[in-house]
Amino acid sequence: MSEHFLVAHPELVDFHHKVEDFAVEVNSLIAERFKDRHPNPLSGGAFYSISANMLALHRAVLTLCFGGWAFSVPILLRTMFELYLQILVIGKNKKDAEYMAFLCNYWFLKHNINDPTFSNEAKQQFRKQIEDGLNRLDEETRKKAKHFIFKERMRRFWYSPEYSGPTDVLEKFGRSDLQFIYTHYSSASHGGLLGLNMLKDQPDSIHPNPRADKRSQNMALVSSSRLTLEASFARAQLESCNVSDAYQALLSELLGLKKAVDGGENLISVR
Repeated sequence: MSEHFLVAHPELVDFHHKVEDFAVEVNSLIAERFKDRHPNPLSGGAFYSISANMLALHRAVLTLCFGGWAFSVPILLRTMFELYLQILVIGKNKKDAEYMAFLCNYWFLKHNINDPTFSNEAKQQFRKQIEDGLNRLDEETRKKAKHFIFKERMRRFWYSPEYSGPTDVLEKFGRSDLQFIYTHYSSASHGGLLGLNMLKDQPDSIHPNPRADKRSQNMALVSSSRLTLEASFARAQLESCNVSDAYQALLSELLGLKKAVDGGENLISVR
């Protein structure tokens, strides 16, 4: 791309890179610790997959800002928030980590095997995938997971009834300071006009072209950085990987960047 529209505060761009480095380091430390022999294959695999997607979306946010499409970032941020919730839900109760990881990976297949629009051949493939997952669980957990898949009703959230929704997850784990990000960006993920105008510095200027929106880019970068930082640290804690000093240093740096994010102070609020 020969032309770029990145006009965000340089310190926020730099911080965005630092958080990326932190996420990569966390993944490397965990990989070195377990050396491809994770004691909990489903939850360990889920953490790895979630973290990879989180990092990819974090990078995509900067790419969208570079291309002048910061207004579309809320849709990604909403997905990143869900990825963060997945890490919390799977790992915070170690006793049920493998069960929750199974639900996270196979919940949608419960719907598919009962969906009349799928052919019998497709449903057989779905069942095989489910059985493969069940076979990776210990006997007690397998029994619980099998009962859910084949006997219980479909739930609204894959982590129900343990949690009633995203707000409940945050409240139970004491992370109410991230509630603002969830509520702030949710409307955009549903195609709401106000939500899709949220990261446009001049929302009344209606056109489909790239925008060099400094304020919006700042908010996009700091939101992505906050979610990626928290998700990476949560994973590190759950995998007994000590990166507390590096996390606290980045968190302190983030707090010092409040003045660079006009109107987005709540995105940085830490409690």
